[in-house]
Amino acid sequence: MRGMKITPEMVHKWQAEALDAWLSQHATEAKVKQMVTRVLDQRLDEIIRLALGFSRDAWSGKWEVDHCNGRAGESAAGKALQTHAKEAVDAWLKDAMSKVTSFTEAEKKMIRKEYTNHVLWRAKEHAQNMARQASQKLVDEILKETPEPEAEKKEIV
Repeated sequence: MRGMKITPEMVHKWQAEALDAWLSQHATEAKVKQMVTRVLDQRLDEIIRLALGFSRDAWSGKWEVDHCNGRAGESAAGKALQTHAKEAVDAWLKDAMSKVTSFTEAEKKMIRKEYTNHVLWRAKEHAQNMARQASQKLVDEILKETPEPEAEKKEIV
């Protein structure tokens, strides 16, 4: 190969051939299924928690209710678990909620904080909408007062 010019097309061809050879040797259906099953088994606790609507806090590492609308659990495994586990979760929640008779002081504090955060968020959102409407009215009034620009007058020489 000395002196032979290697082109990008040749490299792409060799890459494809090497990939095909590796896939035919290592990526059989049985091996892929075995690998997927192994990964699912290793991450089962996390997958179930994500499917149930929890996420892991980046700072503390503790599990908490997912405040991002469940995006963390959006996976094939998560969707399948959500589909198959809905009835069991509904029954469990109904039973668990019937046992809740009061909240601890820490839980009450957390609920008050969550409520306040949501009220503030909604107030900011409402203020932004009101500002958007007010600014639109102001711009409309300015544009009504502004005369239309006259076409440029060109002097004919």
